[in-house]
Amino acid sequence: MNPDRMATYLGSEIEERRWGLLYGFDILFNKKGFDRAAGSFPNIEFNPLRSVEGCVYVMTQEQLSVLDSHMGYPQHYAKAMLPVWVSNCADPTALGVAQFCVPAVMYIAQDEWTA
Repeated sequence: MNPDRMATYLGSEIEERRWGLLYGFDILFNKKGFDRAAGSFPNIEFNPLRSVEGCVYVMTQEQLSVLDSHMGYPQHYAKAMLPVWVSNCADPTALGVAQFCVPAVMYIAQDEWTA
């Protein structure tokens, strides 16, 4: 998620974020909005031949609860804890020297909200 949108949802900026890779999943834009005019939103789906890269935010349980309400959890999304490989930098163009695996919460669209 875009850092500006995340800050808007949480009411403050996230201080720590890392660049990460989620192996075994693909990104799709099949999440339906409340109406057709809203278009489609990103979602992940199991695919052992693919990977998804993006930003991993380090947040508190309280921040995660606030994010849940903005994401529409549990009506629109289920949550899953998945292993994500992260580097020691926030910029995807920088060369991080360390990589490590962390458990990360992922939002996965409920079947009735996918096209």
